[in-house]
This record gives sequence, structure tokens and C-alpha cells, in this order.
Amino acid sequence: MNKRTSSKIYWTCKTKNFTAKAQTDPSNNLLGLNEEHKDLIQPGHTEIQSFRKILENRVMNETMSITKIYDKEIAKAQYS
Repeated sequence: MNKRTSSKIYWTCKTKNFTAKAQTDPSNNLLGLNEEHKDLIQPGHTEIQSFRKILENRVMNETMSITKIYDKEIAKAQYS
């Protein structure tokens, strides 16, 4: 994610030298795309980003140790 407003989320490709940009609404419905996204998404990349965001939010908002939060989220997601 590059930028967020109340009605749109702006996305840019993290891969160097790619200029693809997209806009979605807050529910992740695609609103616009400036060009075809040409690099391949790595398997599991989206799940890893989502998992990291959950961890970051919990660590910032809870008093439980980071290790315990991590262990609980791993168990909940059934990753190993």
C-alpha cells in the first residue's frame, strides 16, 4: 500500500523497475489499474503480509509478550 484515503487505497508494485499501480476501495474491490502487473506474485506472499500485519497490530495494542502473541497467531493460522 502506498497511500490511503477514506474511499481509495493506492497500491504500487514493490519490485524494482515495475511501474504498475492500482487503486482499490476499502473492501479491496479493484477500481483502477494503470498497466498490466507483469511480475509474478510469490506463493504465500499475501498470507505472509497479512500475518505480519496481524502481529504488528497485536504487539502494539496488547501487553502480552511478543513471543506469546506470535505462538498464538501461528497456532491459530495453523502455520508451522
